[in-house]
Amino acid sequence: MTPGGIIADSLDPDFWQSGKEEFWHGDTDQFWNYGYSEISYVCQYVPTTLNRAINLTLKSDIVGNGSVEYRRIGANNPWMYWPGSIVAETGGYEFRVTVSGGKEQGRINAFSVSASTNTTTLYFNDLVISNTGTRLPIGAGWYGILGIKLTVQSDGNGASTALTIDKSLSGPLIKCYNNLGNQVQGLIDAEIRLY
Repeated sequence: MTPGGIIADSLDPDFWQSGKEEFWHGDTDQFWNYGYSEISYVCQYVPTTLNRAINLTLKSDIVGNGSVEYRRIGANNPWMYWPGSIVAETGGYEFRVTVSGGKEQGRINAFSVSASTNTTTLYFNDLVISNTGTRLPIGAGWYGILGIKLTVQSDGNGASTALTIDKSLSGPLIKCYNNLGNQVQGLIDAEIRLY
């Protein structure tokens, strides 16, 4: 989308036309008739990876009587009205925003495609953390970690605090400490929100 958006052109002829026509023809005529052309904007979006469900939504700022349509990229795919959101499939999508012509000057101020995925919560109960730290076994295929909640359990090793050292997607590193601040073995429950 260009900065400043896309604005419909006026359909009015030049104010000063050549010729010998009267300035206006009757007392009830409008001083001049005006109108604006139809405008449209077309863009494509191709998801970079689809190893989990990705929801596509659109954000737009449209002035005038507008509509948004979409279709799969490919030969002869029909345009369909945008339903509000879709689950992306492999390949790409083409989007078309159209603002009808008429008395109001149409404008497409902004248009963007947003991709999101549903969050998942993993729970680890009675997980032993070694005295050098342990990475939580979250598995592969995650894009990001939103939050980690740790609860220390009493196991006789004196751990009173558990800390998240990093949020690596290979598994967050967790370390346990006693009341003196020394790193010790610990027993925890963990709750991780990720996507």
